[in-house]
Amino acid sequence: MEIVTYPNQGRRMKEFRVTGAQRKRRSSIGAATIGLSMLIAGCATASPQAGTDPAGGPRTADVVEGGTQSVMSGVFTATQAARGQDTFQQACSSCHSPAEFSGPVFQRIWTDRSVGELYHVISTLMPQNNPGGLSAEEYTDILAFFLRQNGYPEGEHELQTDPAALEQVIFEPAS
Repeated sequence: MEIVTYPNQGRRMKEFRVTGAQRKRRSSIGAATIGLSMLIAGCATASPQAGTDPAGGPRTADVVEGGTQSVMSGVFTATQAARGQDTFQQACSSCHSPAEFSGPVFQRIWTDRSVGELYHVISTLMPQNNPGGLSAEEYTDILAFFLRQNGYPEGEHELQTDPAALEQVIFEPAS
């Protein structure tokens, strides 16, 4: 950052100019802010419950060594993504298009960030008229729909509803 001073009616004024690396960092923050703003516009209602495994507990993807897992490792199922698409149509499509949550801009905003971060945004800010009004399963199903929209591979286990577990799943660019 460069600081420039110049006189102004007997007082010295400072101007801060953003240079090089700061400009790049601020533009990535700006892109993230735009992406989050896209999510804040609104959503509303409900869909069916998430599936369970034969033992009766929720079906979940395994976390790999080091505690983190890539979205490229199949962290959701086709069934979960289909439920998420239905929920999105019922709760979000009055304000959003699925295209807002897929493609290069979406991936650029979310690459190297956790799925948990996106879960937090949508589960605390959506639907606009009832923030947090959907179940944890419905929000997670919507995330699975977003992952499928971006070409991430499906797996054998559903994306978890536990926010701490979702923090361990990291977005990567889709190939």
